[in-house]
Amino acid sequence: MKLEGWESSRTERFLVDDYASCDFCKPAWGGEYFIGLQAGKYGSEITIGVWRDRGKILNRPFSAELLEAIQKNHPTARFIKPWWDASVSMKSPASDWRKPDVLWKMNQDSTFLDDVAEQLLDLAKTSAPIIDGLVQKYKK
Repeated sequence: MKLEGWESSRTERFLVDDYASCDFCKPAWGGEYFIGLQAGKYGSEITIGVWRDRGKILNRPFSAELLEAIQKNHPTARFIKPWWDASVSMKSPASDWRKPDVLWKMNQDSTFLDDVAEQLLDLAKTSAPIIDGLVQKYKK
């Protein structure tokens, strides 16, 4: 699955700044929802999931449908208020990206990045139809 027409952004610098992230979304989502990869605690806690711009949709209920869909492939996914509709602590290819062996693998072994990309694409494929519906449902 290619994400043609999607937008991507990055906040902060991975492994240098706390809670750096790389996010992507459909323009039609109006900046309300994002598929994200976050490096918490300077890369010691890697998280993927669906997060929301709480400034835009703070009072909107979290979507049980979205969480349940993601839990089919990621049983440990959970809500983390007020930001994450579904948050998954990454275990594979590594949970802590600061370790020397992980940094080496990230640089030398293309399967590392392929694994991360596959997880994000799966998350996008699972989440996008549900998010499309949520955006339409709450459209002003």
